[in-house]
Amino acid sequence: TGYHHFSGGFSKLKQVMGRVHQDLQHYIVGLITGAAPRQFVIVIHALMDIQYMAQSPSPDENLLVCIDRSLLIFHENKDIIISLKARMGTKKPINNWFIPKLELMQSI
Repeated sequence: TGYHHFSGGFSKLKQVMGRVHQDLQHYIVGLITGAAPRQFVIVIHALMDIQYMAQSPSPDENLLVCIDRSLLIFHENKDIIISLKARMGTKKPINNWFIPKLELMQSI
């Protein structure tokens, strides 16, 4: 519980795991709302929804329908991420969607 302060800003984080990753998930949509284009916020919100719903200990048919809906919203809007150059490698933007974890989400 409590508030996690990212002293260097969250854009400086690399390969976050565990508690820091969870804290960032709690704040990300609120942090970017109003600062990022609406379509970008929609994409991030859809990804966060998928993350939360996928953690359910007992998914039912309704939850699976919601996950599918969020995946569809993500795929309908994901081009904004590349157009804003928000998918970054170590030194330059990445202009593709080859992300193994994203492929894995399709098999839920």
